[in-house]
Amino acid sequence: MNIFDFITQDEIDDLPDNDPQAAFVRFVRISQRRLGERSAQIDVNDQSGWEELSEARHGFMNVVIAAAKKYEIEPFATLSVPRLKNFGSDEHRQFKADLDHYLTQLLLDNSSRSKRDSVLISSELKDSITYFIYAS
Repeated sequence: MNIFDFITQDEIDDLPDNDPQAAFVRFVRISQRRLGERSAQIDVNDQSGWEELSEARHGFMNVVIAAAKKYEIEPFATLSVPRLKNFGSDEHRQFKADLDHYLTQLLLDNSSRSKRDSVLISSELKDSITYFIYAS
């Protein structure tokens, strides 16, 4: 799989410009979904199916590392993509585990940051705002 099998140009254009971490998370989410969809279509009961699955997983690792380099997301920005002949299911599983671990940290940090930047309002004020919105 190549970059356009994982994400379309329109999806790339819609990635956030002002938040590299959010752009990286969205890029990975879209790419993971496409990898899952493609993997489900592959018949792994023969050698060619296993090779196709391995190439798809390698392609996923390749585009995620490239995106990490673009957005300067460490530790992935400094990773090297393994050669295809040295890439197998263990490398994919480890990369996926590391990526999930990092994304969990990012998502939790973004959630904390959003809460920190928000303002607590009373239920009366909330009701007033809701009234003005729907009355308009």
